[in-house]
Amino acid sequence: MAGFGWLQRTGVQPLTAELASYGDFVGSGLPESWPGWLTGLFEPGQLDALETLVEAQRARVAGAAHLAHGDLDVTHICTHDGTYRGIIDFGEMRGAELYFDLGHFLLHDGETRPVELFDSFLAGYTEVTGLPDDHREAIRVSAILLGLRQLSLWLGPGRNGSPNSRLAQLRVAELANLLERKPAAQPRVT
Repeated sequence: MAGFGWLQRTGVQPLTAELASYGDFVGSGLPESWPGWLTGLFEPGQLDALETLVEAQRARVAGAAHLAHGDLDVTHICTHDGTYRGIIDFGEMRGAELYFDLGHFLLHDGETRPVELFDSFLAGYTEVTGLPDDHREAIRVSAILLGLRQLSLWLGPGRNGSPNSRLAQLRVAELANLLERKPAAQPRVT
């Protein structure tokens, strides 16, 4: 579907704000001065990798936004007796980049169910929709950017969440895993 802009969910009225470009979408909610409130949450090399990724994506020229479910994960996929029945809860729909829903699924894979389902989900997805050869890397990048924006939203000036909260620490671990090309939900060995 054509005609969707880059939308940012703001959490205040109005619930969404249209952004001018993909670069604005990538940076929405991130600290204006890097690393801002993300200081101390990641190892220095990880912060550098995140900054490099963000800046590369901000500079990337992207076409029009695509219609996205917005929070697609296993909790929104309906099955009955092991058979797929449909997708529910379209309350977070938005214009986003092509891999937004796949990145969301990857980021949250393993949080709700004790098994990782991303590869099975992606196999079913590609039966219906063809993807370019580099789709796995693009999905990983999308997952990292989404997770980083969410973490920034929780910790930024609008909410002032605690970086020591269980949710923030979980997201930091997921992002660190994705940076290392591991499954997001893989337990970290320290």
